Amino acid sequence: MEKITHKEAETVMSKSAATVRRYFKMLTGIKYIVAKGSTNNIVYRIATNLSEDN
Repeated sequence: MEKITHKEAETVMSKSAATVRRYFKMLTGIKYIVAKGSTNNIVYRIATNLSEDN
């Protein structure tokens, strides 16, 4: 399963740290992605139990 960190996302998307945090917060809020790890070691991955009506 693919994983991404904040720093990797900043580089790939050419966005600021604040923007990446905002995007990840929104995506975790709608349960499209899940976060694993502690404050400095968080990695994100696509949720495995996505429903069709999200």
